[in-house]
Amino acid sequence: MYTAVSFIVFELGIGLFEGLYNHVLKNVLFFSGMPLATWRKLFPAPAYEIPDNLLFESTGILQFFVALVSTFYLLKIYKNARKSGNN
Repeated sequence: MYTAVSFIVFELGIGLFEGLYNHVLKNVLFFSGMPLATWRKLFPAPAYEIPDNLLFESTGILQFFVALVSTFYLLKIYKNARKSGNN
């Protein structure tokens, strides 16, 4: 149960959605020169702001990379539990 809840909340919710979509993808598309109208279809206001705060965006991007490390260790915990029969 712990691994399932951790995976859903931290890896999928915070890592993939908040980190990857809300920050990494948003910044890559914005700074790559995507037309603003197209960008706004993917990231509508007021939920999403144009990237203008370096601290906010960089800490958001870091969420994705922290989630990758967390996923690695969560998989180790899951594999060890399966080996020992504690699933």
